[in-house]
Amino acid sequence: MVVCRVAFVLLLAVCCGASQFMHQARGAQGPTELVAAGNASLTAGNEEEALKSFSDVLRAEPANVGAKVGRAEIAMRRELYPQAIAGFSAAVAAEPNSAAHYARRAAAYAGDLQYAPAVADWTLAIERDAKQPAYLVGRGDAYLAQKNTDAALTDYIAAVRGFPDYLPGFLRLARTQLRVKKDLSRAASTYTDALRIDPKCVEALVGRGDTYLQDEQYSVALRDLTQAVELKKDDAPARSLRGDVELLHGHYKESVADYRKAVELEPRNALFHCDLGCALVRSEDYAGAIKSLKRSAKLDPKMSRAFIYLAVAEFSQGNQSAAQAALDGAKKLDDKWKDAKLERRHSRFIAFANGTDKPVEVKVWYFTDAIDGRLAWYPAEPGQGEPITHKIKAHDTLYPAYKGMRLPVAKLRFTVRADDGSFTIDRFQNTDLDAAPTGGYIDTAPQTFSFPIVLPEK
Repeated sequence: MVVCRVAFVLLLAVCCGASQFMHQARGAQGPTELVAAGNASLTAGNEEEALKSFSDVLRAEPANVGAKVGRAEIAMRRELYPQAIAGFSAAVAAEPNSAAHYARRAAAYAGDLQYAPAVADWTLAIERDAKQPAYLVGRGDAYLAQKNTDAALTDYIAAVRGFPDYLPGFLRLARTQLRVKKDLSRAASTYTDALRIDPKCVEALVGRGDTYLQDEQYSVALRDLTQAVELKKDDAPARSLRGDVELLHGHYKESVADYRKAVELEPRNALFHCDLGCALVRSEDYAGAIKSLKRSAKLDPKMSRAFIYLAVAEFSQGNQSAAQAALDGAKKLDDKWKDAKLERRHSRFIAFANGTDKPVEVKVWYFTDAIDGRLAWYPAEPGQGEPITHKIKAHDTLYPAYKGMRLPVAKLRFTVRADDGSFTIDRFQNTDLDAAPTGGYIDTAPQTFSFPIVLPEK
């Protein structure tokens, strides 16, 4: 027992000595070295060690700007924005000509949803250092949060014009053109500029793919989104958007796979669950669709689209009371469903999406019930009489119409020829392309079948 007690005392003395040595070692460092050590720890992600270094400095030198900025950066990482604002404000007071201090305080204000002072600080930062494109983009973001879109665009444009290699400026500008201004042409062009800077920028590929999808240029949308997925397999938006394109083309197996991956990556995203449910409905996996759509509705009880497709899935399973309840729920959420009616349909609207850079001529025979209520070939049996001839511009989508209304068809035969004669597509000249299942499908309105016109493989 005496031996053990002596050993314990010796061990305690060693530990205390080591602790005292570490304290002395830290104390031996000057404020400059400690701030540098704190910044190094922060870069390495060790916030606690960084905080100790900065606190040691401030105990010795309460006015040390580097330590105050360091502690403010830790507050930013922890989303303690009022503390960060106080820290950066102290740095601004000590060094009023430092653009960086105003910029960091602006970011803290923005994090705290105080956009007016954020704009003011970004402006002060720009006045002190006009060579930082990030300051223009930061102020643009604050303007956008205030819904001052024109001011935001002005800053983003200034960033890309003044700094043509600054990728974030192009990405912010393109995203605003796409999502806020809905200017698809300019958005596509700006994303293309971003890809010239970095051809493997996944955000730019996803953004341009989304732009092309909204512009109904499905083939090039699929190209961009597939490249994005190949570069970053765990990019949920790329998976979801590619699923949208595949669903439009009737590639249900592929769309289900992409939506499943998106759900796996973001399991609390109600839209992804809804998209998966829609694809499963199209695949006639109604039990799986019901599960996904109920999950979507639970995550976002205001998503009327989930209720609509839940109604379709339940009706298809013969659960008419559940289907009616889901349909009523959709109608309460959104007036656009007020006339929705579940029934079995035998035709889909047709669309031709010209994904080539050449204008084309499409000659078509349609099997439709739009003429007199019964399914028959229009304008005549295939091979008899003259087909309907359509002209489609490069990268444009045509929705054939009859008497001003979009044309639903059960099947069709057609040929495609480029205006310059460089290619033809004739595999459906003597073979039916089925736009709708033979037994029909259940929905609240006719679905759309999109046929992508792409250059034939050589």
